[in-house]
Amino acid sequence: MSAKSVKTNALLNMAKTVISLVFPMIIFPYVSRSLQVENLGKVTFIRSFVNFFLLFSTLGLKTYGIREGAALARDREKFQAFFSQVLTITCVSTAISLAALFACGYLFAQLQENYGLLMIFSVSVILPTIGCEWVCGVYEDYGYLSVRSVLVQLISLVLIFIFVRRPDDYYRYGCILVFSSQGINLFSLWHIRKYVKFSFSRTVNLRRHLKPMLILLASSLATTIYVSSDTTILGFLSGDYYTGLYTAASKLYAVVKNLISAMIIVSIPRFSYYYTQGKLEQYQGLLNKLSKALILLAVPAATGVFMLSEDIILALSGQAYLCAVPTLRILSIAIVFVAASWIQSQCILIPMRKEQWVFAVSAASAGLNVLLNFLLVPKWQHNAAAATTVLSEGIVVLLYALLIRGKVQLQDLHKQVVHAVMGSMVMLIWLLYLQTWQTSVFLRLPAAIIGGSLIYFSCLMLLRNKIALELVSTVLSRVVRVLKR
Repeated sequence: MSAKSVKTNALLNMAKTVISLVFPMIIFPYVSRSLQVENLGKVTFIRSFVNFFLLFSTLGLKTYGIREGAALARDREKFQAFFSQVLTITCVSTAISLAALFACGYLFAQLQENYGLLMIFSVSVILPTIGCEWVCGVYEDYGYLSVRSVLVQLISLVLIFIFVRRPDDYYRYGCILVFSSQGINLFSLWHIRKYVKFSFSRTVNLRRHLKPMLILLASSLATTIYVSSDTTILGFLSGDYYTGLYTAASKLYAVVKNLISAMIIVSIPRFSYYYTQGKLEQYQGLLNKLSKALILLAVPAATGVFMLSEDIILALSGQAYLCAVPTLRILSIAIVFVAASWIQSQCILIPMRKEQWVFAVSAASAGLNVLLNFLLVPKWQHNAAAATTVLSEGIVVLLYALLIRGKVQLQDLHKQVVHAVMGSMVMLIWLLYLQTWQTSVFLRLPAAIIGGSLIYFSCLMLLRNKIALELVSTVLSRVVRVLKR
């Protein structure tokens, strides 16, 4: 497939991600006010706890399936055999995960208090296994995923405004969250039949599949620990109130982080294919281009979130959540680290089949994160949780840099950093000026985002940035093509 299709897939997946993230950004101001801080904290705490069991149920299949499936996709018979074997493995792991989740619900008092929520979110452990959305990723069917994602989010949006109105509606909110995050797997269950048949394998090559899957699982688990354990530990040590504050702060951070990952996920099959086929020139070219694009995205995003933290919290959650403003400012620093670590792990080490290195780095960072959370959260609560996230992400980038040194050649990245910083500084002047506006936050925030984006992109154009110029050329060519029709 051509490089052009990579851009198309990236745009489609980013559109899917934007839609799935715009949904919570639309409903979060409404939900946070309707449920209040403590009930919002309950939902977030249980959801973060269940997410660990969700990881165990899928055994890192999303990454492993796409990486290995991309090499087999052109041979339907081999891919079918591969699919049946990994489906058999994950069905067993899902059953074990559910049993362990229900057992925990009986053992821990804080889970017993919210056992109803635990049962609701347990459904999210099952749906990824039976939906097998990763198959669409193997065949780069991002158009289908984007359309279905829009449909699921629109349905969820309507359900929120109909059924979530009072603080005690948090059970209904939990049900809708499960549907909004995993509902696309219900559609995938039918759609992927054009690629594979649902069947189990009597003979499973555990030696081939289980070791890399477990390593990727361990890496995902470690990553989830240093990213999500903050919420879980907050829930156990500080209670629902501080968990609710941290949820308000981390919501926007999660939006930016997921946008960055959306750019990278669609490229993983291509990186794996180029590297395994020995097409190192194409691999290096794609890696350089994607790295430059992420620098140009991450630096202004971090700057904007830091400067607009108070307006963001007021718009999303209201006055009751203003104590979360410093937390969001701390988390904004991690945005740059996240962009770098995704490139290092998903685009370099995973295609090189160095998943054991990814696990080692993630495990070391996760261990430090958990330790610091237990030490600092009791005193500084939600702000400590944010600080440990930033520290963990920074350590991950440093360790990855040491491991990949000399394995790839990333060219002219310093130039992109200079352009990104220059554009962000000019954008900063506009954001500072807007702070003098004595007007509604719902007017000031859109003016900051739209105006800041235009100013930043204009600076890149004046600097003759190649990535920006190429983007303009691509957009204009598509507009001309549409007009000709």
